[in-house]
Amino acid sequence: MPIRPQGRCTKAGCKAKAVTMGRCADHQPKPWARPSAHTQTIDHARWSVARQAALARDGRQCVRCGAKATEVDHIWEVADGGSLYGTSNLQSLCHACHQAKTAIARRRRAGDTGEPSLAARLFDQIEGD
Repeated sequence: MPIRPQGRCTKAGCKAKAVTMGRCADHQPKPWARPSAHTQTIDHARWSVARQAALARDGRQCVRCGAKATEVDHIWEVADGGSLYGTSNLQSLCHACHQAKTAIARRRRAGDTGEPSLAARLFDQIEGD
């Protein structure tokens, strides 16, 4: 079976062709590189407990559309001062709603003032129901 050709590098701002693992030759992970500061600060056991608590609280349903929740999202981003483990800052979302919410957050963080993306419009429709 043929392999799908690689797309563009996933490193922000890079337009080079990806060669492996979604990155171009210049942006391949270094084997000696340490985990990111974000990864080093997460208490994975504590996150797992908080994640399971949020899913159980929400009945394992997406709080936006009612589909099966597969992901837990920070309502207020941790970078903006939201609690990392507090269940009051966590919500259960399906993959599609989480993608849409993340797209909106990225646009806001980037200061994009253009027309809303399709994901943003769909998220607003779901949120309005």
